[in-house]
Amino acid sequence: MASLFPDIKHQHRNCIESAISRAFRLAEDNGKKFGANQVRVLEALLQDHKAVSAYDIVDRINDTGKRLQAVQVYRALDSLMELGLVHRVQSANAYIACTIEDECRNPQLLFCSSCKRVAELASESISALISKTAKQSHFKLEQGLVELVGLCPDCVDA
Repeated sequence: MASLFPDIKHQHRNCIESAISRAFRLAEDNGKKFGANQVRVLEALLQDHKAVSAYDIVDRINDTGKRLQAVQVYRALDSLMELGLVHRVQSANAYIACTIEDECRNPQLLFCSSCKRVAELASESISALISKTAKQSHFKLEQGLVELVGLCPDCVDA
């Protein structure tokens, strides 16, 4: 099976174009506004496939000459997470842009503890098992994000 992690040298232009197009479509479908701050934050997250903190996002945006304050970044992140376009990597207190093309409800994230890259999958069988177990336990599941921490193929081989 091929690695879920994109090649370390791959070009992000296609990722960015696809994600921005998907973002506008999702916002419109949900009757939400997709403003300039959301676009800037999403573009900053799409620079690579690494989990980055909100303050790293501020730095990335400010490096482009377009200034945003941390509070604006957090607001944009909240709205992007609500649309399912961004996920919070709890273990790293960081964020990653969603790479799943279809609707992303309960993703599984593979987080490399060395290089901070994240691969995303949305296995229906894993989500179904989590939902079934929660239901059997009389637990009302609100979010089913699963984080798996380890080493990506590039870091394992290093």
